[in-house]
Amino acid sequence: AWGGGEKWMLHAATAMRDRGHAVVLVVRPGSELATRGRDRGLTVAEVRLGGWLDPVTLSSLASIFRRHRVQTVCANLDKEIRQARLAAMLAGRRIRLVARRGSPDAIKDNWHYRLVYDHGVDRLICNCEALVEVVCGAAPWCRLCCFLPV
Repeated sequence: AWGGGEKWMLHAATAMRDRGHAVVLVVRPGSELATRGRDRGLTVAEVRLGGWLDPVTLSSLASIFRRHRVQTVCANLDKEIRQARLAAMLAGRRIRLVARRGSPDAIKDNWHYRLVYDHGVDRLICNCEALVEVVCGAAPWCRLCCFLPV
């Protein structure tokens, strides 16, 4: 599918590359994001993104993290956040993990989200102030610095 998250990720990846950062866009095989990323000259790694505990997915991501010496991962979905954190551990790398929230889904106040957002995520990006209030408002325990992209 091609939607807001994919558009945002393509724009962010291109902007980071244009600012001199080495960028690897990890995408599902055959996706529109893969095609558009290559069209923009980005390095694209196609990975079958199975369940968040899928050993093939985690091994593939860990290999990418090691090979490209990844320092920061930006993820759109909670599952991707969990996969990236576990893959970083498998790769033996300390990776900053940035979660991007573009929809008004609050961070739930339960043990699972507390674990993911307090111990798995380093920063949280929201695309407007109203979204910061909704996303973080239900989780006053959240230690993350919610901020807006420039």
